[in-house]
Amino acid sequence: MNRDRYMWLRWTLPPAILVALLWLPFGFTLHGLIEEWGVLGLFTNSGPLLFVTDGSGFGAHKLRPLTIFPHALAYLMQPDSFTAWHWIMIAALVAKGAASSYIGAYITRSTRWGVCFGLMVLLYPADTMQLSFRGLHINASLALMLFGSALFIWAQGSRSTGARWSAIVLGVVCLIAAQMMYEVAFALAPLPLVAIWCREGFRSTANQVRSRPAATGGWILASLLYAGYVLVASSSGGESYQQSLTSGRSPLAILWDALPKLFEVGMARALVGGWYDAWGMAASEFKSLLYVVVVGVLCTVLIVACRPFDVGGRGTLEADALTNEVTLWLRMVLAGLVLFVLGYGPYLLSPPHVAISQRTYLFATPGAALVILALPIALARMWKPIAAATVLGLFTLGAAAQLFQFHHYVTLSEMQRKVLRAIVSNFDGNTDGKSLLILDHSGRLSHTWSLRDNLQPALTYLYGRRVPVAEICLMPSGERQVIDALARPGRCIEEEDRWVFADSEPLPDVDVARRPDRIIKKTELMALTIEVDGSVRSDATLDSYRAQLASADTPAARRYRDILNATPQGWDLGLFEPAESRSSYRWDFGRWWSLEIPTHGNGWREAEWNIGWLEHDAVAWKIRENASLVFELKPDASPYVLEGRFTVIVNPAIKDSIKLLMNSVDLPIQWQSDGSFAANIPTGVLRNGLNTLEINSKVERSYYGLSAQLTMFQVRPTTPLR
Repeated sequence: MNRDRYMWLRWTLPPAILVALLWLPFGFTLHGLIEEWGVLGLFTNSGPLLFVTDGSGFGAHKLRPLTIFPHALAYLMQPDSFTAWHWIMIAALVAKGAASSYIGAYITRSTRWGVCFGLMVLLYPADTMQLSFRGLHINASLALMLFGSALFIWAQGSRSTGARWSAIVLGVVCLIAAQMMYEVAFALAPLPLVAIWCREGFRSTANQVRSRPAATGGWILASLLYAGYVLVASSSGGESYQQSLTSGRSPLAILWDALPKLFEVGMARALVGGWYDAWGMAASEFKSLLYVVVVGVLCTVLIVACRPFDVGGRGTLEADALTNEVTLWLRMVLAGLVLFVLGYGPYLLSPPHVAISQRTYLFATPGAALVILALPIALARMWKPIAAATVLGLFTLGAAAQLFQFHHYVTLSEMQRKVLRAIVSNFDGNTDGKSLLILDHSGRLSHTWSLRDNLQPALTYLYGRRVPVAEICLMPSGERQVIDALARPGRCIEEEDRWVFADSEPLPDVDVARRPDRIIKKTELMALTIEVDGSVRSDATLDSYRAQLASADTPAARRYRDILNATPQGWDLGLFEPAESRSSYRWDFGRWWSLEIPTHGNGWREAEWNIGWLEHDAVAWKIRENASLVFELKPDASPYVLEGRFTVIVNPAIKDSIKLLMNSVDLPIQWQSDGSFAANIPTGVLRNGLNTLEINSKVERSYYGLSAQLTMFQVRPTTPLR
């Protein structure tokens, strides 16, 4: 009885410790990055929205009506900071780990291996968006799905009628909420039955279902209720987000065409590729691996410290209670593959989702982790130390992947924070009926991850009222940050008394929908200039406004202090080397699949990924004759060389026209046959701080206005080239 009373601690404490270890180096520094700003802008204008309806501004998401419920809850708890967002995500991750631990313990008949499974679900490296608020609702949905499944599994073997029915009712609520928060949960609904079969086999599973059908009926009822809701909501008219992904094609036809991707991309990433990337992150991204190893060791210790006993029956795996371990391992692998297909399969309906690793593997993780868990369990039957070493290695690699991903999103937050702080501290939000024009000389607002599409809702939230942002223009190139169907930015044209905002120039033989030019008189605009270093020239007339930001008790002042002017949190463990302290620099648009780095500069399309079985290469097309890339460096007295590689150059004429300039100094190019290039950098050209690489060339208007596709460049000390 005493053991049962505190059993919940066995499932909750290890994932809680692990989540605390993940947060320790970063604290609550992370804030909104993309859609989060749009949600907060909506809340600012209309109030928090707990349930999506057709007229709510999120009508396209009516098939997942609770999709922004976690965000609304966080806003209600703490509207002027992201602190509540952190606590909700922490709670979702702990619940996800705890429920997974129970399910894993039930399957393996061992609390020790169950906790191992729960921690592995949290550290599994295949997905790259677990630690981002963009996936807050997905984490919450998966946590509810796993928790509800655990309740149904527990209810299947409970002897207490009252407790069993309470668990079934709560399980139904959890599963319905999970599916209404994120529809992929619907595909994972059979998880309780798969888990029971994995433990018991066909005959015993059938006997359990016949003897106590209520639990099985519970998760079936939850799925039927959600399916019924989908039918009603779909009949109300208007295209849903899910329908837009299929472009009117039959879902079955799309799935059939995409079936090879299930193996070539999905399964390869889930079972091998994620671990391969984790190894690469551990080997190349960390200044010190000490903390990573500490996390892996502590996770292993938490497992070893568990007292092994059977969950849901008598006997333990360690005590040879199972008569046929091989059968269990085979069922674990098969069940894991089934759950992986259920969790990843829905994304095959959308080619853009198959091309990324953000959020697309979160629901596939429990299945993939179950497959991997069979390995150390099998090794433990031969020699326990080698099983412990395997678990330690898996946890260490998983910790490296999760810590680096957290670092990546915090770095993006800091990039945005710098720009937003510069704007808010130098603009009081009073436009006097004018629209705000952002003239960005820093090249920081040209990417999805750097406020290109969400500056207006971000400012609306930060000021606590709607702020009309007319346009964002990268200067001095005059790139309008509104892209067309070919991902080309438009043009900002300054005339004597007005600004003209137009689409990119038309292309011969290419039919691209064009928007009418937008013409605004200068008297109707308030221009704010962001300098090359990201600052905004200070206006002394706003000194009293800045003093209010520092002390006033208004939403705008509180949000400025708690979000934009917040000091870095977390323990400085020296995990990563600051970019500004490096004496060499490498740029490749993103080293790890789907962890793109916003381009600092102009004249480029956003990164695209050439997806391989294990390795994925990020590339970007040059789309302006004069393109630039800005980077920070702390050069030493050594000679330097610039190296890089174009994966594609549209034609020889473009290659012949390419010129490289470093800080406006021409660099003679030396070419290699594979598109690689190199150039000596004369002494004294590189600056301590910001440097600009210009790549000038022709563009081929008959080839979609493209020029060349760059995969990387680096600036490093070396002996001069000959």
